[in-house]
Amino acid sequence: SFLIPAPPAPVPMPQASAEPESFAAPVVGQSPVSSEARLTNSEPASGAIDARAPTAAGWQEVALEFYGSVAEKTAADFEILSESSDQPVIASVVHDAEKKNRLTINFDRPLPAGYGTTIKTRWGGGEVCLGSLPGDVNGDRQVTAADQDALFNTLNGEDTLLRPVYSIDIDGSGSVVAQDLIKLIDLFNTGWLGKELVGCAQG
Repeated sequence: SFLIPAPPAPVPMPQASAEPESFAAPVVGQSPVSSEARLTNSEPASGAIDARAPTAAGWQEVALEFYGSVAEKTAADFEILSESSDQPVIASVVHDAEKKNRLTINFDRPLPAGYGTTIKTRWGGGEVCLGSLPGDVNGDRQVTAADQDALFNTLNGEDTLLRPVYSIDIDGSGSVVAQDLIKLIDLFNTGWLGKELVGCAQG
């Protein structure tokens, strides 16, 4: 089992933006065509890994932005792929009222812990893959002692990286404090230490 270091001071939570970060601009001189809409970005970003405990509220939606209109796209235009037996299904597709190249896919349940989930367009417009691996603080697709070091450094203000909330709010409480380190060690001691992400091709 792992020893718990002395509790450090709480870390201020980053403020979430009202909408996903800026997306890539269209290529000058080209006209968007709905049937050839190409995926340019997503929130969470493709390749992101949710390190929160399975008991926390995991990702249950993904915002997608395309070069080209997707105003007519429905759930039938997307394919969800996962090696988990608890694979989520699309509950709804919500289109942006102002921008025809944006939509949000809502799932019927959070993405399964321990697995990557791929959201793929059926018309060849691209795909994104999101992972859920409890305890993978540093996002290297595996749970090791290095994740404890990364979280400890973040709590002490010694981490050179600005880690996203889903990587460090391990207990899903909405704040990053010493309790998250305790929860991480609990994950280590209940079988997540040594686990690797299943699915989502690297790179």
